[in-house]
Amino acid sequence: MVTGQSIELHGIDAPEYEQNCLVDLEVWLCGIKASQALENFVGASTVTCQGDGICFVRGRNLAAWMVLNDWALAAADYEDQERRTRIAELGLWRGDFVTPWEWRQGKRLAPPPPLPAGCLIKGDIAKSGEHTFHMPGGRDYENTLINTETGERWFCTEAEAMAAGWSKSRR
Repeated sequence: MVTGQSIELHGIDAPEYEQNCLVDLEVWLCGIKASQALENFVGASTVTCQGDGICFVRGRNLAAWMVLNDWALAAADYEDQERRTRIAELGLWRGDFVTPWEWRQGKRLAPPPPLPAGCLIKGDIAKSGEHTFHMPGGRDYENTLINTETGERWFCTEAEAMAAGWSKSRR
């Protein structure tokens, strides 16, 4: 929405607000995250649009920015940017997703397999190698994604995590 008016950015297709994606078998709110990324980028700046759906903020093309930051797929003019950004595996490319146009037609990802009942503690490995676990309700819990291929894991109890040598997150 720009000044209360819905606009469609030319040449891209971003996930729908209600659309979910999967990252390491964990549901990720990619539609909401893409919207938030655009809102944060625009901030309080003035958006100017041409009649053909090409919009700018602070001199930057919003559609190109969405593709370059992995929040939208190129539907027209931004294929080169999309090819470059797929490699970085950020935004949409960090997991599995249904293309927005297929999602609007009713296609959905298969749900992730269920976790063992009650095993909701996230064991995260930082870039430094530190092994910490995050409890549900903790500050970083919702933003922590578990990649079991890198050794990260789920725990059922704090005692289990501590016995495995993981430290409780301070947040």
